[in-house]
Amino acid sequence: MSYFIEKSLRNDGTKFVVLVDENFKIVEPVALFLEYLNKKGYALNTIESYCSGLKEYFIWLKKENMRFHEFTKRDMFSWIEYIETEAGDKQIKSARTINKYLAIVGSFYSYFESYGGYIDNPIIINNQTLKHDFKTFQIKKEQVSVNFFRRK
Repeated sequence: MSYFIEKSLRNDGTKFVVLVDENFKIVEPVALFLEYLNKKGYALNTIESYCSGLKEYFIWLKKENMRFHEFTKRDMFSWIEYIETEAGDKQIKSARTINKYLAIVGSFYSYFESYGGYIDNPIIINNQTLKHDFKTFQIKKEQVSVNFFRRK
């Protein structure tokens, strides 16, 4: 599966980026996180960098047949190996580059941890009502600590 970074304009004329899959469906968890970064005042280039790192992460997740909320500490070695050899230009990466990827993914999990998790596939009946046939996935420090995404 392929992912693409799409750049667009909001109705107010501001630029934004979003990650989409091969069917041009927005990757919602990434979109929520990028919007959070935008509201915090991050520069567009910084948000694009985060999106690029998360693109690689979601490519790896798809390769591993895993959803982002299923990631555990024991999956870390496979993720780091993917970064080192396959991410980006498929060249061997420096420790600094690996740390960049780990920091991006750590921030992504920190965002969901701060909100208590992620709601998968909510069904909106109208603008004010949610159907209650959805699952909430918690992201807990015990599962994936933000500090775990640091490589010395």
